[in-house]
Amino acid sequence: VIPMFIGFLEAQAIVLAWRKLPAPRPLTIDLLQKIITEDLKAVIEKVEIRDVQNGAFLASIFLRTKEGVSIPRDARPSDAIPLALRAGAPIEIGNKVLQRSEFDRENARALLEYLELEANDSEQALYDLEG
Repeated sequence: VIPMFIGFLEAQAIVLAWRKLPAPRPLTIDLLQKIITEDLKAVIEKVEIRDVQNGAFLASIFLRTKEGVSIPRDARPSDAIPLALRAGAPIEIGNKVLQRSEFDRENARALLEYLELEANDSEQALYDLEG
């Protein structure tokens, strides 16, 4: 678990790509994928979430041209992840991200446990009121 805050539209693009669902209308990520694969005849090799700077995650999309040239391009992880998911490309997490995220992962686990306890307490309170 590596907690990363993203916007609603970016989350929607990731969920649709992850579940292999079409969007009601083409998303920007779908347009980008078609340009890369159909127009440029390139392949999305992989996405790498490579660093965290000032609280912002940094990613790269690695493309392979039809001539076999590998081209890395900087990207926001929230754009790179759905692109990789749509293309079936691997998503790699760099060591810098893993090292810097350890504290955040522990906090995320603690938050999830707290929210689960709160949800259970709320359910119990409702049950007590109804019972």
